Amino acid sequence: MSKSILSYDPETKTTDYIHLDGTGQAVIESIQDVESSIEFNAFMGEKHDPKNERWFVSNIPNHLCVKWAQECGAKPFTKEWMAYVKKKVMERDFSKLNPNRIKL
Repeated sequence: MSKSILSYDPETKTTDYIHLDGTGQAVIESIQDVESSIEFNAFMGEKHDPKNERWFVSNIPNHLCVKWAQECGAKPFTKEWMAYVKKKVMERDFSKLNPNRIKL
């Protein structure tokens, strides 16, 4: 099935597409280029100073914020959501989001 572009946001590098699934239902799909987030996290990881009281932990791509909110059933940036995100950022699959493996 072919996809049609609905919108593109150059700031977040997110493209929204619409297409039909196998049952003929319309599906809206969002795809975000996260390469800049990964590079930024690596750069900030190199700048980490454990002596500093505050430090950068992670830049989380928008689509993961939404996905994790759906997974945990909480609105983004609530206490419940933040607790879930802290666990996810520590998982091996998301190690590039927390390059210094800072325990949250």
